[in-house]
Order: sequence, then structure tokens, then C-alpha cells
Amino acid sequence: ISDLTNGQSKPWTEYYKEHPECLPPKGAYVNLYSELMAFFAKNMWRKIWEAIGPEATTKNGSVIYSNDPTELCTYDCDPSERLERLDLDQDGIVTVDEIHNALRDVVGLSVDPTEKSLAEFVHSFADTTGDGVVTLEDFETFCEEMPAFYESQKWRLAFPKVAADSVAV
Repeated sequence: ISDLTNGQSKPWTEYYKEHPECLPPKGAYVNLYSELMAFFAKNMWRKIWEAIGPEATTKNGSVIYSNDPTELCTYDCDPSERLERLDLDQDGIVTVDEIHNALRDVVGLSVDPTEKSLAEFVHSFADTTGDGVVTLEDFETFCEEMPAFYESQKWRLAFPKVAADSVAV
């Protein structure tokens, strides 16, 4: 709350000093860092999920790959195959370290080998059962739920972002 009234943002400070009744009640604060990390982790998991998917074919038979988000759910999802692609030691469990490696090797992020906060957030998102481990059961859940997610995001996925250097001026 002090950030809203300590002068860091003049308009917010003025508003909340004039309308203190609009400040959230004590204890009802949102940890913005956690919210943003959770959002980013969800998107990183989606990128990993897409990248570890198998080849798929469109309705007309042409081959597409999992990085084509408009066609991602045109094939049968194989949770075992996806687990195998991330589970580097083949013990049936995807660890934080394996997700950290996937962020580097699959998604292409530059990751610090000692800083695993993002990998921990991604791991917690991928753990759909909440038991602290990511297993085949979690992958099965994603195989069931991802088609609905992509259907709900179809409008956004149909307009991929264009790199700034490829835009004509």
C-alpha cells in the first residue's frame, strides 16, 4: 500500500490520498511479482508443451509442426511421448532441473545455471495434481485440457507477433 501513497507515482498518490476508502483492506494485497511470474510460467510451459509435441498433420494431410499454434490440436496427444522428451533421466518424473534445461534447450532462453526461480514456477504450473512432482498423470491432464485452451485462444494465436526488425516502415 505504501507504494500507492508514497509519491512514487504522483497520480496514484494524489488519487489514493483523496480516496483512501479505495485502498484495499489490510491483508488483501496481491503479490505482483508472484502474479507476473505465474503468468510468465504458464506461457513458458505452453511454449515447452508446443515444442515437445509430435509432428501433426492438417485435415488436408500436409505436415505441420507443434510450433504452428493454429493447428496444435489436430493430432492425438501422446502424454507418454511428451514426458519422455522432457524426462532426461527417464525416471518418470520431470524435475525443476529438467524444466530449467528445457527453458534453455527447447525454448531457447538464456538461463543462469544457478537461478531457477522461473523453472520452479513453471514446474509448479505443470504439476496439475499439486503433489510436488510432474508425472505422466500431469501430462495426461494437459493432453485433455490443451485443446480447450487453444480453442479459447484461437483469436490470439491466429495473429502471431511479428519481430520488430521485420516490420516495414
